[in-house]
Amino acid sequence: MSGIALRAYQLQAVDRLRDAMRQHRRVCFQLPTGGGKTIVFGEATITDAQGTTVAVGRATYMILARRA
Repeated sequence: MSGIALRAYQLQAVDRLRDAMRQHRRVCFQLPTGGGKTIVFGEATITDAQGTTVAVGRATYMILARRA
């Protein structure tokens, strides 16, 4: 686990994201602006519930949309 205290909705998102990554080959994850997508995604991919590294696969992509 990281040293950052996650909010309740972020902890729930970590759990759901981990479950989805275990069950599906491809996963789409979204939170609103400022929701902590990077923190949640990082937390979910760094360690699983037992503290072991999660195997994510050959590639992990984060697509960030920015408006000028």
